[in-house]
Amino acid sequence: MYSGLFINSNQSAIVAENNLQNTSNSLSTSLDRLSSGLRITGAYVDPAGYQIAQGLNSSSLGISQATRNSNNANSLVSIASGGLSTIQGMLGTMQTLATEAANGTESSQDLKALTSEYYQLASEITQISQSNQFNGLHLLNANGGNPYINVPSGAGSISYNTTASALVFK
Repeated sequence: MYSGLFINSNQSAIVAENNLQNTSNSLSTSLDRLSSGLRITGAYVDPAGYQIAQGLNSSSLGISQATRNSNNANSLVSIASGGLSTIQGMLGTMQTLATEAANGTESSQDLKALTSEYYQLASEITQISQSNQFNGLHLLNANGGNPYINVPSGAGSISYNTTASALVFK
């Protein structure tokens, strides 16, 4: 009789198990890609591609922030422009009032009314310059101090404050 050692194996079962494991791994990879929407789901898939993808992703985030910054800058300029347009209209009215008062044909009561309206407009210009803001930043009134545009009462002249800090957008 034969008394040797026998190893029972089922070669077909081993091949089937290997195929099942490969299929399971492929399914897992496919589900990762489908659920994330990305071809490269981690550095283990494609290290060089992953590094490139991360660089592109950070560039995309930077561009998105730059777009938001430029939209904020457009809003700021629009608000400042609106305030300046209102002030420009008031300055035109003030010039008309000053010209009318200087023609020499007005009575003293008319001159008082013209002067009163002139100073009311000057006061309104100061109020607009002090209240024109964007995100708490005074646009026409530097840091809550002297306004960029100033119509001094009684002087009849307009001055511009050039010492105010400038806004810089990148």
